[in-house]
Amino acid sequence: MKVLVLLLFLSGQCLGEKVGMFSTRPGLDLVENTYYLEKYGPPEKPNREKLDGVFDLFTKIHGSKKSRREILESFKQAGEKILANPANFAEDETEAGNLGSCVKHVIRTILHESWQIPYAQLMYDSWGHPEGGWYEGNVRWPGHYYECQNAVNGDDAMLSGKWCNTFWGFKYIPYPLGIPIDISAGICIPQNCTEKSTKILFHLANITWLPLLEVECPKPHMELTTGDIVGISISAVIVTLLLLGTVVDIYGRYYKTQDQNTNLLEKVCLCFSVIANGEKLVDMTKRPGTIPVLDGIRTISTTWVILGHSLNFMVLLLDNAVRANQWVKEGSMLAIANAIYAVDTFFFLSGLLVTYLGMKAVKRGKGWINVPLMYLQRYIRLTPAYAYAILFSVGLYRHMGSGPFWEFNANAWQQQCKDDWWTNLLYINTLYPVTMQCFGIGWYLSNDMMFFILAPIFLLILYRNRWMGLTLLGFFTICSAVTTGVLAWNKQIQTSVIGLLQSTSIWARFFMSANPEPLTYDIKFTYDVYYTPWCRWSVYLIGMMTGYLLYDRKLKIKMHPIVVGIGWILSFGWALAIIYAIYPYSKTPESMSKNLTGFYQGAARPAWAICLGWVVVACTSGYGGPITKILNHPIFTPLSRLTYSAYLCHFMILYWYLWTQETLLHYLTINMVYIYLGTMVISFGCGAILSLAIEWPTIMLLKLAFPSKKPSAVNQAPLENGQTKPIENGFTTEGTPMSEKPPLEQTMQTTNGNVYMMHQVHQNGGYSPYEKQFHQNGGYSPDEKQVHQNGGYIPNEKQIHENGGYSPDVQLNEKSEFEEKYEEISTGL
Repeated sequence: MKVLVLLLFLSGQCLGEKVGMFSTRPGLDLVENTYYLEKYGPPEKPNREKLDGVFDLFTKIHGSKKSRREILESFKQAGEKILANPANFAEDETEAGNLGSCVKHVIRTILHESWQIPYAQLMYDSWGHPEGGWYEGNVRWPGHYYECQNAVNGDDAMLSGKWCNTFWGFKYIPYPLGIPIDISAGICIPQNCTEKSTKILFHLANITWLPLLEVECPKPHMELTTGDIVGISISAVIVTLLLLGTVVDIYGRYYKTQDQNTNLLEKVCLCFSVIANGEKLVDMTKRPGTIPVLDGIRTISTTWVILGHSLNFMVLLLDNAVRANQWVKEGSMLAIANAIYAVDTFFFLSGLLVTYLGMKAVKRGKGWINVPLMYLQRYIRLTPAYAYAILFSVGLYRHMGSGPFWEFNANAWQQQCKDDWWTNLLYINTLYPVTMQCFGIGWYLSNDMMFFILAPIFLLILYRNRWMGLTLLGFFTICSAVTTGVLAWNKQIQTSVIGLLQSTSIWARFFMSANPEPLTYDIKFTYDVYYTPWCRWSVYLIGMMTGYLLYDRKLKIKMHPIVVGIGWILSFGWALAIIYAIYPYSKTPESMSKNLTGFYQGAARPAWAICLGWVVVACTSGYGGPITKILNHPIFTPLSRLTYSAYLCHFMILYWYLWTQETLLHYLTINMVYIYLGTMVISFGCGAILSLAIEWPTIMLLKLAFPSKKPSAVNQAPLENGQTKPIENGFTTEGTPMSEKPPLEQTMQTTNGNVYMMHQVHQNGGYSPYEKQFHQNGGYSPDEKQVHQNGGYIPNEKQIHENGGYSPDVQLNEKSEFEEKYEEISTGL
């Protein structure tokens, strides 16, 4: 009886239905895991007797390996038995014909292999065979895919090799999350063999005591689907527009005279100029009124997300998953395993920017804002790049790779977006469908859009009644945190790290996942505290409160040094506690009590947002020291403009690398470091391409369609032709300090377009009386001397400087460069 139990345990008898890779259904596996943990309880620890039994079983398996000659002889005997009467082994005549043809070709290749004909030797040499490392989870042996593909018979194409994967055990789980518990081996068979014919042949050959579950023979994606054609057409249009815009830009720079005006069509074309957009993309200039640390926080958080995904997704294709499972339990690795808080950072930044910029927009509108236009601009800003990424992932992406794992997973990815892609473009995919299968990382954008839709309500209330607005923000923050905590307490939902470790354990798969139930809304909304918007809203709301504080205090908050010191100590302490406090439970892994898990799940995210709020406020107010210098480094400015596109690209890059492997990866720390660094660089590189091709043209078209209002003349510097340019921080926009302009040039008036000229001949050494005083005053007029003494600002301009670079009047009528910069980014990404 013990042997039977161990056999069932090893082969996955009690595991669920057929599923794809974890990436294709994020949320589904995580919610199911927490559901089963609550329903069946945490898995019991294996005792010594069970471990000894498993080790004995492994020893027997190793001792029962057959040689390649014995396996081929078994196939030959089974084939001869089938050829005697194929109809006895098939359900209909068509299947009998396919089976007979397949068996004939198999017997011929076996005969050719014994004659040492090269193609046949390649075929059977490419088979996967049992290897060492069973105790570390090495039970996947794909063989050599490309060796099989190269086994070509020039005389009969049907004898050429075709790679297939065989699964052995009792349940077909091709790509489980965690340690594999069924066995798979790659084989190479003739081209005309179907999956069903191969399965019948294997059953009769009886080459192992484990029953054959399934045979997969993935077909390369050669044909173009409707999605492929649409993707190619849209890509061709984009490339054409980029070339056209770049050519128009080059012509304007080098061949167009200054007196030639730019018409609307040229302006539209220039929106697609790779040169112009590239210059904006790599510009490291810090604009007036910039909030110091946002670029650095955004960039570092994006690299943190890529780091977490790079290492966590590797578990899907490791030949030593047991060691990787142990690695996650190490305390030093919790910062990687807990990369989930990087997403909370995005929510915080999004809420901060929406409020800081939104309050300025409300002020410009004198207490009102065009909400429908606000929604339209947001949708147009985000959706084109997002839609193209989805289109590419379900279409052309399938043609970007090959290998034993590629076809199955690329096809599964396409199927999961086939019916539900539109929910992503409406940003409702965290609510419908229940499985959130299509473009899994889009859940963040869905929640962020929902939060953005609700934001104008709070902005208008904050403008009319500050305390009522802050009270409402605080109330809903508490409601979100309490809701998360109560759900976690009620079902004892563990943190992501602990739940993942428990549910991916090989023991958990036997004791926990019996008779899985389909995911329903009742299960999802009861057990999901990760993807549902109401469990994520608290961080966004705290970001909104931080943004309002910065707006209200004009980016300058005075604090006592003792307060600053306490703030930094508490901020670092809370952040470290959020990441590492669960170590005593993750190393076991042992479930936290109901009260503790409820408190942690409810409080961790708001506490993380408070820590971020302190970092932003302290650094902006001048209390950040070296942290401000690091996070405000110019290198982060161009990188922060790529984070949205890099986020959209990174998981396609990751899975492209995983699925195109010919053999399983082997976990070593140095391997993971190289994979992470490579993924990050390629993700930002592809993000730059997506940004220049779609994201920045969209931004420029939005600016062209919805131009900012020009500043009022009272705050502008006069020019010689009677026109004006705004004054910013004592400088005209052409970059000349006002103090360096001659006094008369500053006060010139125009009459019928002609410049009023001074007719008095310069005296007193070539100066008029006024200019003589200017000369005697060290190069400054009396007013300019005060400007010089006032740090380069006249009294009004000093207020301009403190007000983010503009006087109050101009701020009411014009967006600052800083506002436009962050409207380009638009989200916390």
